[in-house]
Amino acid sequence: MFLLGLVFFNSNQSLEETETITGEVLHYSNVNNQTLLNIVISQGERLSIQRDMILRAEREYHRAEGDDDEDLSALVTCFRTNVGPNPAINEAIKAEKIAMTKNSCWKGTPGWIVAFLEFIAPFSIFVLDVVTDIALTVKVAHLW
Repeated sequence: MFLLGLVFFNSNQSLEETETITGEVLHYSNVNNQTLLNIVISQGERLSIQRDMILRAEREYHRAEGDDDEDLSALVTCFRTNVGPNPAINEAIKAEKIAMTKNSCWKGTPGWIVAFLEFIAPFSIFVLDVVTDIALTVKVAHLW
């Protein structure tokens, strides 16, 4: 975890250098041919938080590395070669598929339109609440 922290929080590196070092840390094999993810998964539920952090880092690394956003083959191949079958791996692949389908509906839409559409519903509810509160306050003030 210390190594991953150094990679993610070092501000002196460019994005490309950070991705390269992240890949090296995630995919480095020890003398027993185990990666960091292998070692953490073999510990079971005791390191579930660290496992989830490493799985998320793997997903983000392969998402940034991949040319095609809808292709999970690099991630699946990496998991199969480095870890093998595991329920945590299956969950990570499912989560990546869900994340890809959530992002695909806004793909190609300018960012300001997405931000506006996500902002308008809560803001209209807030405005409706304020307007009804003002109307109620005015009505009570006239009756007083």
